[in-house]
Amino acid sequence: KSKERRFKCGYENCGNAFKKLSHLRSHFFKHRPISDYKCSYSGCDATFFRDKVALNRHIRTKHTRERPYKCTLCDRKFIRIDHLKVHM
Repeated sequence: KSKERRFKCGYENCGNAFKKLSHLRSHFFKHRPISDYKCSYSGCDATFFRDKVALNRHIRTKHTRERPYKCTLCDRKFIRIDHLKVHM
């Protein structure tokens, strides 16, 4: 797999480049803050474009610290499912 960052941001004074087009598309919203999902916690201005899963993960990791993913072999709980998978 190539590590070349072929997808370059075209905004002036932005030197960011990405390996995947989807990452570049997500990056554009840092320049144009349009989003479908906004964090409702006071003092938090996090926004997520078309990604309610990312908003929910943000709320768990930054605000509630809820750990909904439980290991079936021990008593450990995790905030993110990918952390549980690594644990397993």
